[in-house]
Amino acid sequence: MTASFNQRYGRWAIVTGASSGIGEAFAYALAARGVPSILVARNQDSLNRVASNVFENHGLECRTLALDLADPNFLSSLLDGIRDYDIGLVVGNAAYNPVGSFADMPYDMIMRMIDVNTKANVALANAFIPAFKERGRGGFLLVGSTESFNGMPHSAVYSATKAFVLSFGEALWGELLGSGVDVAVCEKRAPAEPPVPKCNHVAARSMEIFRRLGVAAALRDAGSGVA
Repeated sequence: MTASFNQRYGRWAIVTGASSGIGEAFAYALAARGVPSILVARNQDSLNRVASNVFENHGLECRTLALDLADPNFLSSLLDGIRDYDIGLVVGNAAYNPVGSFADMPYDMIMRMIDVNTKANVALANAFIPAFKERGRGGFLLVGSTESFNGMPHSAVYSATKAFVLSFGEALWGELLGSGVDVAVCEKRAPAEPPVPKCNHVAARSMEIFRRLGVAAALRDAGSGVA
């Protein structure tokens, strides 16, 4: 499994929101499958801790980039930082979720949710999916929420951004069918920062879905005579 997963989604992955929670769990799950990650989040100390744990447990060195996805220049900084890395999988996990009445929420907080939860994921897709499609392999995973299915009082903007994530991911999945590029949306349940065992389960389950997508694609290629 590790070899085939690495061949389809290696040599490197990008994980946003990788300093804790589900993002951290994705770093471990990917390393267990032989794929080191570019870990992206705002807190450099937390990123260093995750990278150290990955190396200690899996013997893989991760790269860390302390970036704020609400910064309009985050993508150019990210691309500069990964210039020499072969990226095969992007995990758009970072999210911002302040709870409160919309009427009482400051404008900059609202716009930060939109920037981090939606605009950053679109920017990542635009930066990487064309290259994945051109070479015929790769993966793009978005982390959604069960709030994507209903507008939630006191979480109006967040639930709307997660509805966007779900719709965007489903549309990309349909567009890229048969291209060798796998797209999925992982719908996690509340709380926003689940306990570690739950984070590990979410990440492992997502990686299993990608493994199955890769196996299915390989079987389709074999059946059609595609090398």
